[in-house]
Amino acid sequence: MENKHIKVIIIEDEKIASNLLNNYLKEIAHIEVIGIFEGIKIAIPTIISQQPDIVFLDIKLKHENGFHIFDYFKNQNLPFEVIITTAYNEYAIKAIELSAIGYLLKPLDQETLKKTLSKAIKQLNTKKNHQRYQILKSNFQEGNKIIALPKVNGYVFQPLNEILYCKSSNNYTTFQLQSGEKQLIAQNLMHYATILTAFQFFRVNRSYVVNLNHIKELDKGVKWTITMIDGHKIQISRLLRND
Repeated sequence: MENKHIKVIIIEDEKIASNLLNNYLKEIAHIEVIGIFEGIKIAIPTIISQQPDIVFLDIKLKHENGFHIFDYFKNQNLPFEVIITTAYNEYAIKAIELSAIGYLLKPLDQETLKKTLSKAIKQLNTKKNHQRYQILKSNFQEGNKIIALPKVNGYVFQPLNEILYCKSSNNYTTFQLQSGEKQLIAQNLMHYATILTAFQFFRVNRSYVVNLNHIKELDKGVKWTITMIDGHKIQISRLLRND
């Protein structure tokens, strides 16, 4: 864990969950919990005055929508990172992952907490921070989803319906877009395959994940091959042909 002193606020209306999280955080060096709150409105004055580095946020509060925290910081870069605590289903988790936001599943696990917290600390002061959280809100609504792709100076925000396919490039992933543009991202294909297959994408072999909505043709000849709308041909793995 980084040596910088990190101030933390917890927004959680389940006492057992907030107490457990607080106890776990007390055991981590350089972490100070400066407030525990059961709702957004009562937490905002402390957030503004104390300027925490990390806010642990339950987005499914009993009397408030956790997303409302972002409404208090409209049109500005959030001065803190958010880690979502949730008991949501798998589809909702994928929506969170699309947005490149850290999250913890309930019941909380101490080792996962440390890893997620470490990643969030590294994200502090990242450019386009506010946009990631707006995308998080959007991804929980109906309609096209957007994925946050990390770049050297921040993020590129890419609508899923504009992605034709993703190709493995060693430890990188190349995103082929409908416009003809490509995005090379410093993350392996397995990472994105795990997320995207919940949103009409399919891993056809070890090297490709394709958008099912952009397949032009399927050839079930000797070598099963799909043709994407840009004319690119991709062979389907033998092991996946019955899927």
